[in-house]
Amino acid sequence: MNKKRVLHCFIFVFVFFSLTLPGYAGQNPTETVYFDPFAATPSIDSMNALETIKQKLSENPELQILIEGHADAGEVRPEEKDAVSYLKSLSRMRADFVSNWLKSALGNTALISQVASYGTERQGDKSLLKDQHASNRRVDLTIYTKDAPPEGLSSGDSPKVLVPEMVHEFEGVLENTKVTYDYLIKNTGTATLDILSVKPG
Repeated sequence: MNKKRVLHCFIFVFVFFSLTLPGYAGQNPTETVYFDPFAATPSIDSMNALETIKQKLSENPELQILIEGHADAGEVRPEEKDAVSYLKSLSRMRADFVSNWLKSALGNTALISQVASYGTERQGDKSLLKDQHASNRRVDLTIYTKDAPPEGLSSGDSPKVLVPEMVHEFEGVLENTKVTYDYLIKNTGTATLDILSVKPG
């Protein structure tokens, strides 16, 4: 029996992990950055707010910051098949944007103590109309000193993800051949890392 040989390679890329970080749920954020619907970058007004936050942090290098991303249930597009994963990913992209922007603007990665994403787990009043859900499209920033971290968050304990290989390229394989590859995910931090979902992208 002849088998066609697949000439192209399969490349798997991880688009993954949402963290569950219990213990400081309900903390009052110091600052909040808001986003337009479906957007992973802040609104113009919120970019101005980020500049103010940057100034505060640059003048107080001893401060630490906890960054938490959120999304609104009304941001699900009709073509999305997995609303929960989509909104979790959107909230993560928002949190990552704020984290990366601050790191770049300040040239300091040590001030970011933790980045988390919650999707719609911490929405406000769900009875509101969609156009009133702007408060859910946000990133909360809790700014604190190392000796006075938010309740439940130790000044030194946090999970850290290390993935030695994010992309794997297979050699040419026969058509209809099942291929598998094991990715290694390490927690190099000092607190528990909860991985809620891992999916190839």
